[in-house]
Amino acid sequence: MSALGGAMAELVAWEAVSSLGESARETSLLWEAGIVNLAPSRFVLEDGSRVNLCACPALSPELLGEARLAELAACALERLATRMGGAGLQGIRTLLLSLPERLAAQAHGRELNAQGQRLIEALLRHPLFAGQGLRIEAYPFGRAAGALALHRAAELMAAGQRVLWGGLDTLHDWQALEALAKQERLLNEDNVDGVRPGEAAAFAVLQAAQGGGDRPIVMGVGLGREDLAVQQQGGPLRFDGLAKAVMTSTTSLRDLRRRCNYWLFDTTHEAVAAQRLQHVLTACADIVGLQTAIHGPLKALGDVGAASLPLFAALAAEAWRHGSADDNTALLAASSDSSACGAIVLGDSIARMTT
Repeated sequence: MSALGGAMAELVAWEAVSSLGESARETSLLWEAGIVNLAPSRFVLEDGSRVNLCACPALSPELLGEARLAELAACALERLATRMGGAGLQGIRTLLLSLPERLAAQAHGRELNAQGQRLIEALLRHPLFAGQGLRIEAYPFGRAAGALALHRAAELMAAGQRVLWGGLDTLHDWQALEALAKQERLLNEDNVDGVRPGEAAAFAVLQAAQGGGDRPIVMGVGLGREDLAVQQQGGPLRFDGLAKAVMTSTTSLRDLRRRCNYWLFDTTHEAVAAQRLQHVLTACADIVGLQTAIHGPLKALGDVGAASLPLFAALAAEAWRHGSADDNTALLAASSDSSACGAIVLGDSIARMTT
């Protein structure tokens, strides 16, 4: 997939909820301050150990399944509607929604299973969308889903539409936790480099970029897929799919002869995540800035799955808002467990990107 080029988008407004806060601003400030909200949960594994996770303080620990996902979404969307002011989210006809891979009816497919369908129905019943004919396009592809959804957003914005783009996920879910535990990937006393389960929802209203504006803009989107067959047969971990996604998304940076010093990756404490990042740095050295700072929000926020890229976009937008960003461009990247990869390049404003 190519960079967005002439169909560049701008972020009109954005919001998020996470284990660190009930707004994008609160999440951003506490994350940058180094705060981590990791605590014992109500989940107990077969060996008697209690799961530690990063839970959203706005949600009851008793809330599970699609009801928890729906409440996560509602928290973020209600704040976003307030931030939009006036008519709120009225008039927006399409929500491009990134979802966990476990909600797909079959691997690599977009059709949702019964739980996913119930989630969509719950969202459509929310008073924010009642009677406005909202269409929800779901992308159940995990951490990389935000890039696929954003690529679709470009087509809609080219036709003059404003779109709602976002994602939500929670590992406050017994099925997800059990799967991680069986794979020996879950954080515990014997696996300090394991996944920290998290949860979040993040959304943004997008429209085609207006010349001379000062809103954050989307400069490029890239997609890729890892060759899992090679890895499953004992071959080397190459991560060419993520490198391809990053290379494609950064076309606009090369055209402008710019490098990027502000990177937000889905790097966790797992060793494979560090290997993936090292491969990308080598393959894409031509856009690495001399003062590049590589941030891994999931280390503090927990693995937020399908919310990753929309949340990273909100963190970058907030960093530009309060002046803490490392650069006026940001590279966001994430990889899903099922091999999908996605990357997005943002700029702090179209005015500064064209001067």
